[in-house]
Amino acid sequence: MRSCLLNAKLLLPLGALLLLSCGNSAGPGKASQRPDFVCPAYAVEGLEVTCLTHHEATYVVLRVDLKAALVKTLWKDSAGAPYRSLDEAYRQTGGDLLALTNAGIYSEGHTPEGLHVEGGVTLSPINLNAGEGNFYWRPNGVFYVAGDGAGIVESGKFNSPSVREGVREATQSGPLLVIDGEVNQSLKPDSQSLYVRNGIGVKSPGEVYVVISEGEVSLYDFASVFKERLHCRDALYLDGCVSQMYLPARGVHIPEQRRCNKELVGLLGVVKRK
Repeated sequence: MRSCLLNAKLLLPLGALLLLSCGNSAGPGKASQRPDFVCPAYAVEGLEVTCLTHHEATYVVLRVDLKAALVKTLWKDSAGAPYRSLDEAYRQTGGDLLALTNAGIYSEGHTPEGLHVEGGVTLSPINLNAGEGNFYWRPNGVFYVAGDGAGIVESGKFNSPSVREGVREATQSGPLLVIDGEVNQSLKPDSQSLYVRNGIGVKSPGEVYVVISEGEVSLYDFASVFKERLHCRDALYLDGCVSQMYLPARGVHIPEQRRCNKELVGLLGVVKRK
């Protein structure tokens, strides 16, 4: 009997510790973040870097003014080889590059899964096929930059003359996060799928937002940042656990370590106008 009482006394503090531990856990479907994260906020001509917290997750937000900066796609260097990493792309291009992140989803063959337009040249064609995974989650879409500014359009509408003409830069990915000012209805608020995520949104033809989560978040919460906090008319998901951003002015990567150690393919750079 005494042994049982002693065991009970030992179990009570153990149970309390377990309850405290569970209370501090992120839990399923809840965003995670590093408590020591320091926002790398700053502004230069054409680019403003800020951070925001939404549903307990931290996001780094790039606001790009296309009157003073350009959004460019990158894939291969002057020798025709993929850059493969943010650091290598910056080492080779450097100079006027203000920020760098991964572009749309790519295939196992280290090529863009869909459209990639760079400097007005189509290096990978539009992909309207059906398939598995986020890229094929309909509606998917294209982020593009043309002479009259930036836009995001459903993939099936990209080749219409009113959109395709004059496109200088473009990347295709999926799914669309925000469509005509509303979160994509196929995204579920109770999703348990959490990853670091990055994406791009267009508020107006001259105002673009590039966003990355510092920790793991759901697609729905990520989409709601573009709608509720940034008021973007349209937004496109770029990628998940491979995602990372590099800010040369601060010399920092967000997140510090990518969750998936894979070579990157298509990249998006913010470059100051000359």
